Amino acid sequence: MTDGSPDADFIRRHLTGVRRTVLAIVADHGPISVEHIATEWARQHPTISPRHRSALPRMSGQVLWRLENLGWVARQGEQYLLTAEGRRVHDCIAIASE
Repeated sequence: MTDGSPDADFIRRHLTGVRRTVLAIVADHGPISVEHIATEWARQHPTISPRHRSALPRMSGQVLWRLENLGWVARQGEQYLLTAEGRRVHDCIAIASE
């Protein structure tokens, strides 16, 4: 990460499927609250079980905490948004999936 952009190995090591989902939701809808992230996550995965659906707010908070520690999201009050590094990671994901 010498030029300020995330290294591909670092991204692969730290970007799980769940983190990718939450990062994409923040990228597409941010700034966004934990509750709205959970709602969007449930909307994107309508077949999840009711038990899993009820855990999404807690899970969203845990994932956001990890994304904050990675420097990919930042909290402003009760809202979350991508950092510049988070935007680069999100853009790398988008390019890789094309």
